[in-house]
Amino acid sequence: MSSLIEHINEIKSNLGTYVYPKTVSALAHYLNGYAAALDGLNKQNHSFENSRLLGDFSFWVGRYYGVTLSHGWWSIILFYEVEEDKAISMFFKLFAQFINEPDGPKSYWPCRAAAGGVNSSSAGAGPPETGVKNIQRRRQ
Repeated sequence: MSSLIEHINEIKSNLGTYVYPKTVSALAHYLNGYAAALDGLNKQNHSFENSRLLGDFSFWVGRYYGVTLSHGWWSIILFYEVEEDKAISMFFKLFAQFINEPDGPKSYWPCRAAAGGVNSSSAGAGPPETGVKNIQRRRQ
């Protein structure tokens, strides 16, 4: 199995091979399963790095959009990009931005940073603040 980051790049070039229907929530479920499988193969080191990467990405996306409630990256993106094809494109754009940060992806979970977790010195860093908002249902 390829790494999660490599696999996301493979998915980007041929989404329909890996995910059906082509929705952002189906993509999220697929990626969560793939990350869990990778982590299961590496369970002797207890790193769970692939699942943590997706968790960090969710927190990062929340900060990107200024969302303070606990939502997965897929629900936040879908809220702002109502059309599925635009939401999927936005996922790949945001994930690339997250991965290509100057010092690499960081842990954005405050509880992990406070406990001295991965890259705890970078806690609070991340995308520019866009104003604190709470997601409110805007589709009817």
